[in-house]
Amino acid sequence: MTMKHTCLFAIVAFCLATPAATSTPAQQAPAPSDQPSPEVEALTARIRAAMAAAIENNRGRDSSEIELAVSQAVEDVISASGADPMVVQAALRLAMAREHCLLRDDQTWSHVGCEGLNRVSMAVGAGLQGPGATGGNGGIAGPGVPPPTSGGGGSDYRRGN
Repeated sequence: MTMKHTCLFAIVAFCLATPAATSTPAQQAPAPSDQPSPEVEALTARIRAAMAAAIENNRGRDSSEIELAVSQAVEDVISASGADPMVVQAALRLAMAREHCLLRDDQTWSHVGCEGLNRVSMAVGAGLQGPGATGGNGGIAGPGVPPPTSGGGGSDYRRGN
């Protein structure tokens, strides 16, 4: 199994491990709305615009350079947003869905820019899993969880980390 498959399986497993799925019927939360929140929608729109601009500004370059430009542009949008990590994760997933990003059987993405989105999504997902997933010092501060206190920058996407 390739590294991409392993990472994608981990992301899918993380997505499926929701509190509603692990609680007893008496504890289940109300079903979430099928519609993303306005905050997720707005961030998704900014992510998609940054992706499109990065692709356009790097047209004619090697695909790996375009993917890196997409990753950097999306990271800049996320950093500037100051959004909650769960909102960021939802917006990245929605952006990938709306861009019709699919990993094909030959391990290539359905179109340019998808690998860049996936890189950022994987980093956010790993950060949300905490220090164990990021080698001990990283992690993204979630609700009720303080940011890493190590001296250096962690895996947190916010400025200054």
